[in-house]
This record gives sequence, C-alpha cells and structure tokens, in this order.
Amino acid sequence: MVSFSTDRTIRCRLTRTRLGDVPTPDRSTDRTTLAQLLETLRLSVHLAFAALLVVALVQFLARGYSPTHQAAVVALTALLAVVYLAGTVWENRFAAGRTTRDLRRLTGPWLSVVLGLWVLLVVLSADAVWLLFPLVFVTLALTGPWTGGLTVAACWAVVAVVPVLTEQRTGVGGIIGSGIGVLFAALTYWTYLRLTREAEHHRQIAEQLRATRDRLLAAENQAGRLAERERFSREIHDTLAQGFNSVLLLSRAARTALDQGRETDAAAQLEVITTTAHDSLVQTRALVADGTREESVPLVAALRQLTRDAERRARALGSDVTVDLDIDDDITGTGGLGGEVDGALLRVAQEAVTNAVTHADASHIRVTLGVWDTEATLDIFDDGRGFDPSAVHRTATSGFGLAGMRKRVAEIGGEFTVDSVASEASGGSGTVVAVRVPISQGGAA
Repeated sequence: MVSFSTDRTIRCRLTRTRLGDVPTPDRSTDRTTLAQLLETLRLSVHLAFAALLVVALVQFLARGYSPTHQAAVVALTALLAVVYLAGTVWENRFAAGRTTRDLRRLTGPWLSVVLGLWVLLVVLSADAVWLLFPLVFVTLALTGPWTGGLTVAACWAVVAVVPVLTEQRTGVGGIIGSGIGVLFAALTYWTYLRLTREAEHHRQIAEQLRATRDRLLAAENQAGRLAERERFSREIHDTLAQGFNSVLLLSRAARTALDQGRETDAAAQLEVITTTAHDSLVQTRALVADGTREESVPLVAALRQLTRDAERRARALGSDVTVDLDIDDDITGTGGLGGEVDGALLRVAQEAVTNAVTHADASHIRVTLGVWDTEATLDIFDDGRGFDPSAVHRTATSGFGLAGMRKRVAEIGGEFTVDSVASEASGGSGTVVAVRVPISQGGAA
C-alpha cells in the first residue's frame, strides 16, 4: 500500500492517486537515470525502516528489561514488520502489474495501523523513535500536504513527549535531534516529489515527441501511398488503358467490316488487335515487374515504334493520318537521353499522338525530338481540331490526359506547354504539345 514507489521507473507514466498524490509508474518506456535515482530513494526508505526496526529491537533487548516486557516489544515489533511488509509487497506487485487488485482505498487505514503500532512501540521502547524518519517520508507520500504535515507534527510530538512521560529518555537533545531528523526527512521527500514531477514532465514531452513522430510517419506513409497510386494510375492510363481503347475501337471496326463483307479489312484490323494486345501484355508484365517503363527500350527506338503503330492503327480504323518523326542529328542510332527523361518523354508522346489520332481528326502528326547543350525538346504537332486547354479538366472518365503529362514533365524538372485554338468556322487550327527538359552533358547517345 505504500504507493509512493512511483518512478521506480519513470519509464513511466506517473499518475497520481488521491491517497497521497502518489505517482504510479507505467513500465512501458525505457529506464532513465532519473527514474533509477527515484527508485533508489524509494528502496532506501524501505531498507532504512527495516534496518532501524532491527537496530531498535537489538538495543532494547540489550537493556535487560523483564521477560514480559521483552516479549511484548518483540511481538509488537514483529507485528509492525508484518503490516509494513504486507503493504510494501502489495504496492510493488501492483506497480509492476503483477496483480489487478486495487487496494489503494485501504492506504489510509494501513498507514493508521502502522503509525498506531509505532506509537505503542515507542511507549514500550524509546529506541523505536528513530523509525520516525522513514515514516515521515511514507506519511507525506500517502497523504495531502496539510494532512501529512499535521500527521508528521503529531508524530514528532510523540517522539518528544512519550519517552519523557515513560521516563525512558530525558533531555532537550532528544527533542531537538528528532526535530532536525523530521525536517531532513521532509526535505528529502519534497526533493523526491520534485524529481518525480520533473520526470513526469520529461515523460510527457517524450510522449508528445513520439506522437508527433508517429503522426509524421503516418502522413508520410499516406502521402507515399497516394503518390504511388497516382503514379501507377498514370502508367496504366498511358499504357494499358490506351491499348484497351484501341482494341475496343478496332474490334468494332472489324465487326462493321465483316458485316459489310470486307473480309480483307477485317483481317487487317484483327492483326492490329493482336499486335496491340501483345504490346499491352508486355507492358502489363513490365508494370508488375518494376512498376515503371514497359521495357528498357531507348527513346528513339520507342518513338519510331510509336509512330509506326499509330499509323497502322489509324489505317485499320479507316483514317489516312500520317505520323512523321524528326530526330535531331545529335541523337544517333536508336539511343536516348537516359533514365527518367526517356520514360517521361515517351509517355507524353504516346498520350499526345493517341489524342491527336482519336480526338483531333488530324490528317498529319509530326513528332520532333531535339537535343541542345543542356536541354532536350519534344514537340508533337497535329493539324486536327483544336481545343481550349484551359477548359480541359480531369474527370472520372477522361483519365489523366494533360494533367498527367504536365506532372510527368514537372517530376523531371521540365516545362510543359500546350498551344491549341478551337475554331468552329475553320474546324480548328491544330495543336502543339511542347516539352523542354534539362539533360546532362553527353546525355544523348
């Protein structure tokens, strides 16, 4: 019941019980130097009580009192030791979480019994007055400041008066000495209490820091999941969704051709469907493998394949659109610009060419790739119907489109612009998608 054990760990969450504003530890955190000091103080109080109780008994027995008197003191000493030990053992088990029985409501009665037995022991043996010093610590820990102060004063009065009344000790020295001891014990307790509050303050700060860290980690994880989800959605939109859309359009065209008896056109369209499905399968495997590009094809080779596939699909759909590719002479062979730049430029070209073929009703599309000292440029021009870029918004059905292209380019530090004018009278004036991205020296190969 001596639940001032408190910081035996302020590893600790120190909560206060009304039975003495006594901090109760929570052993959920690591031990600290301050917590160890507090536990040492706590244990020292209990050890001091036990040692002084034994010394008092030995000194009393050495004085040669009558057997009856000695038997009474020994019995009273044993009873006091048992009651005190019972309270401290329960408190230790409760603080350590080894028992769920909360007997703190009995703290007041327990302290009253301990002090009552001690007073009786002082009446029979003045040597027991030295037990007052650890009892001061215990009393202050288990009672409020006013109640504790009055109780300690009463105990000191017992020490000063009872030995004189029982003619066991006389003199002012004993009274003054015990008073100094009481003050020292009280100061020790208040120091202990101050350290306890400081430890609790540190614990609260540590918990706040941990909570803040956990919130930041959760926010970072959530942001990472959202970013990865958006990135993966863009990849699917720019690869698989475009492929599925082409397959859908081609299959409808093939059915129409079959209904009209144009078996040759239907066969050509089915061949394009097969090629498109194969490309989509390759892209799917690549996405599953690493979540980025469908394969490590250099940019120039990928753009050449893109223009050929776009023309073939357009032909299969009955369009006469031509798709040209102009490549800077500094980019030789089938090389590229490397890494993320190749991937971003390819995705922009795929989206822009697909939009021009599908939506712009263009007759000519030109893809131009240029390399300068510190930057590369990609321009996709079509002569189809223009549109108002500011009026384009991403919806659940429109996919990522311009927003996705713009974000891809921004992620590699580039600039993305769209120049297009919608004109109902002229049928439009075409669209230019322009990209500028920084590259390192020697980036073109």
